[in-house]
Amino acid sequence: MAIPELEVLNARRAWAESQALLGAVPSRTLGRVDVGWHVATTHPEVGAFAVARSGGPYDVDGPEELVGDILRLSVGGREVFVFCVGGADVPTDLSLSRPAFFKLDLLTRESVDALVEVI
Repeated sequence: MAIPELEVLNARRAWAESQALLGAVPSRTLGRVDVGWHVATTHPEVGAFAVARSGGPYDVDGPEELVGDILRLSVGGREVFVFCVGGADVPTDLSLSRPAFFKLDLLTRESVDALVEVI
């Protein structure tokens, strides 16, 4: 069995601890991205995680590949740090786990326009 990356282990921790461990100064800004949320049946990781839309610009081999990166997403005065763990069949270019999205906005919204920065 492969040992998970340190970022995966940190993203699985309790929310406040995961944010402290993943948080850092961004190295580049992607700009505003339509970000949605998904449930555990889409991807099993439910902590501070994001997935890229399969075949989209942020998926593996995409022009702006983010898989394996730590991201800071901001909406208004709220921000979250997440680890982009892989790709999945989701409707938006990036999708957050439900707990991560809830820190940015209400789950009654399907997506939000978030500022995305790479750590």
